Amino acid sequence: MTAPLGTTTVPAAKAYLFTLLSAQLAGDGRTSLKVFYDDPGTDILDDIVVVGKMANRVSKPYTMRGSMTGRGSMWETYDLEVVVSCYRGGDHPQQVYERAWLLATQIESAVRADPSLGGLVTLAFPAHSSDDPKEESEQMGRLVDITLGITIESDF
Repeated sequence: MTAPLGTTTVPAAKAYLFTLLSAQLAGDGRTSLKVFYDDPGTDILDDIVVVGKMANRVSKPYTMRGSMTGRGSMWETYDLEVVVSCYRGGDHPQQVYERAWLLATQIESAVRADPSLGGLVTLAFPAHSSDDPKEESEQMGRLVDITLGITIESDF
């Protein structure tokens, strides 16, 4: 898969990351897991991974090539956000926290193992992350959300 000439790599990179994570991540045998392309809506699962929004896109001229419409004439950098959300009923904060970080590190490893995202981009790498462990709003269990920022750099 290649990005169309003279356009951004964002849609192709997001689709590739979604396909990659859908194939590589799995439930732990006791829980359900699903990878979503965007907002999961009302789906309620134990483990959710969302290949979400793009942020901080910056593009600039890269090389002068005629009309600047051909591949390689522009350079872009952006972040794709991937959110891991794990829920378990009851009061087991350590179990939920460790499961969420296990999935997060599997995502980081998948990106590091294929930093060109199948040749779509010049470089992709896990750049930043943050977690948000909390008691579920109705006090029925524990929830941990981890937001990963995958930085992508490429000519287009």
